[in-house]
Amino acid sequence: MSNILPFEATLTFTYRCNLACPFCYERDSRSAAKNELPLSVWLDFIDEMADLKMFRVRVTGGEPFCHPYFRPMLERLGKRNMRYFIISNGTLITREWADFLAGERRC
Repeated sequence: MSNILPFEATLTFTYRCNLACPFCYERDSRSAAKNELPLSVWLDFIDEMADLKMFRVRVTGGEPFCHPYFRPMLERLGKRNMRYFIISNGTLITREWADFLAGERRC
């Protein structure tokens, strides 16, 4: 048996969203937002993925920028040398977010 490890993962940090697009398949999952995992669980999970040498992470949601702990999660991905890319509607990206993202590891 081979020791092949995963290369990429998709993480859905949240089902929250600041829009209500009628075509979005995530809108039916918004009630799950109240049951989101705490930050400590996400950080531990990111560490586990890094220990497995996960290279790249696709970050999605809902709208990931709606999550109150999104920045610490991205910081952890960067500190663990994991590349990431964000699938977002882009409406919540401020100058502060743009400056932060410009300095982070992304794909």
